[in-house]
Amino acid sequence: MNSIRKLIRGLGFDIARYPKSKKNASSRIKASDRSDILIPTTAAHLALKGVGRIGRSPFTYFQRPNMTSTELDEIENIWWNAHSKLIENVWVLSDDVNELYRANYISKAASFFKKDTSKAIVLDLGCGSGWFGRIVADQDLEYFGIDFSSSQIELANKKRINAGNSQWLHYYCTTDFKQVKNIQEINSVFIHAFLHHLYWDELHSLFAELKNTLPRGCRIFIVEPIYPGFNKSNQDMRLMDKLISDYRKYVRSIKSELIAEGIYNTELEDQLGNVFEESKINGFFFSPKEVPFELHEFEEFLNGYVVIQEKTCCGILNLETAQMIENIKSEKHREYYKRLLFPFVNHLDKFLLSNGYFENTPNTYFFTAFECILK
Repeated sequence: MNSIRKLIRGLGFDIARYPKSKKNASSRIKASDRSDILIPTTAAHLALKGVGRIGRSPFTYFQRPNMTSTELDEIENIWWNAHSKLIENVWVLSDDVNELYRANYISKAASFFKKDTSKAIVLDLGCGSGWFGRIVADQDLEYFGIDFSSSQIELANKKRINAGNSQWLHYYCTTDFKQVKNIQEINSVFIHAFLHHLYWDELHSLFAELKNTLPRGCRIFIVEPIYPGFNKSNQDMRLMDKLISDYRKYVRSIKSELIAEGIYNTELEDQLGNVFEESKINGFFFSPKEVPFELHEFEEFLNGYVVIQEKTCCGILNLETAQMIENIKSEKHREYYKRLLFPFVNHLDKFLLSNGYFENTPNTYFFTAFECILK
């Protein structure tokens, strides 16, 4: 773990943990006694397939079917309604952590939408709890979110009540975006981790409708889990793998101390573990229809409907860091580790990405952002 400590010091960060209490040290739980930080939609799924977290062994991808069915759509709907609160807590996170974790690409999306227009009118497909709207909506960006899950929209409307920008937030429980009020005024679309729940027939149908309904030049910002694919580069990734491994050991040791102090919530991790096991038994990737994309197939699909202006990997370690911080019960400890870990992990992610980690890690998928213009 020395390499991660040296890198932390080299970037000017203090590696000290939150001041310990005088609790008996014998009550502490060793890192090996607990599961690793959960990384939904990445390493946790690899573990279910028996593949190492960062290992570079061959990986068998789930294949995306061409066509869905009414029965499978209903199963997906039941699954999301049953697990919406858990998904909100684990993936979306509380707004303060969410804004820090997703700050870079949220600001990119908002700037992208507001460019060259007096007002951005944004449609969010598969909006979930509406978190994106609560962060970005203002007098220059009006937000319309849709989702097929009634429990997600119910959650979105509950959170809307206390949002300071509620007058610019609108939510619809529907699968048909054309039901949105003033659909003809929409000039931007936000799609966050929604498309990989659709099969190819649904994807082509959706984008054909977008192309037929929305104006040419409409801005579309997409974030989806993407496998980079196999790169022919012979670049040695061992140093970066070591940095990642050491960082995870460092964070696990913090987590173990928090558990020993009784200020870390393991309940969500246990619940999520049960859902992973349920998915494994049923032969699902996670939710019944969830299948991450391979980069080449996704770009080939998008090129039929949009012009891709920019592609950016959203991060390597920032999600699992956010999830760990989310589970800290003590507000003081939570704030302390937000200030300590987020700035550092953002630097570490930038280092990894600038040195080709995304392009040379084919058997792990990463959330990737695409800035697109509708043809």
